Amino acid sequence: MKKNISWTQEKINQYREEAQIIYDELKNGNAYLAERLKSEISKYIMNNKV
Repeated sequence: MKKNISWTQEKINQYREEAQIIYDELKNGNAYLAERLKSEISKYIMNNKV
């Protein structure tokens, strides 16, 4: 995933926080999908140096 250079740091942080909320709410529904989402959130954080 490439860093979206048109987003402000604030928008990047909000996006990550929303993704974490989604993960927290859905993680018990499907372990496979929860792990994939968790992985994508981690990649996003690393790529955007949050």
